[in-house]
Amino acid sequence: MEFSESLLKQVADMVYQASGIVFQDSNLTVLESRLRTRIKEKNCSAEAYLQELRANAQEFRDFLDFVTTNFTSFFRYPRHFEMLEKEILPRVVERTQEKKLVLWSAGCSTGEEPYSLAMTVDNFLRANRLVGWDYLVIGSDISLQSLFVAKEGVFPEKALVKVSPHIVARYFTKQAMGYQIQPSLAQHVRFDYHNLIYDNGLRNVPIVFCRNVLIYFDLAVQLKVLENIHRTMAEGGFLFIGHSESLIGITDLFSPQSFSQGIVYVRS
Repeated sequence: MEFSESLLKQVADMVYQASGIVFQDSNLTVLESRLRTRIKEKNCSAEAYLQELRANAQEFRDFLDFVTTNFTSFFRYPRHFEMLEKEILPRVVERTQEKKLVLWSAGCSTGEEPYSLAMTVDNFLRANRLVGWDYLVIGSDISLQSLFVAKEGVFPEKALVKVSPHIVARYFTKQAMGYQIQPSLAQHVRFDYHNLIYDNGLRNVPIVFCRNVLIYFDLAVQLKVLENIHRTMAEGGFLFIGHSESLIGITDLFSPQSFSQGIVYVRS
């Protein structure tokens, strides 16, 4: 099945207007592949499906879910979690008076990142005997289907292949359907539907992970997203982005700071 350039552009424009995600030459094949799958499931023509996307709000939401679901894994890029535990959290704890740590995982997909953050914070508090401290990890995403999976907190065995056995033993329970996040950890994780092009209403958050998300936006949307993240964060807060991403030349709202395992951006 071949799609005309005009049809692909119309669908790409609809996705962009709704989410800010850009599909162009470098990643247009992803959109085309997802569109092809959906049309095959519907057993209709490309033109008929385009009309359904325009007329049926629920179908468009489902398609947006399908298109914006991205790859993730537990403790993806481990150096970030090492920096968080050994260098960032001690700094945040030192200047936090309320004995509560709040972290935001922006673009959390199916939940592996926020749960990894929660495990890291929990382990940090245990290791440093910080009694009386509480923590909350907020995971947000534009995909309702991904958030449903995240909230369920059940993951297949293959998802834990690279997770150390002692972490699995401490934070997961083996079930028939896979591995369930322990309730004692899950109670510290909250999932919200949120489109990053809008303000989420959070304030004074000291740590934000927004990794491998900005690459899907054009410059105008990147700036809007970064302004919203900046508004959410505490002054001097720490922003983690993808290890191959950079904010240099994009905005001066955040300044790069070197740590032993890499760069973290600090909110100005």
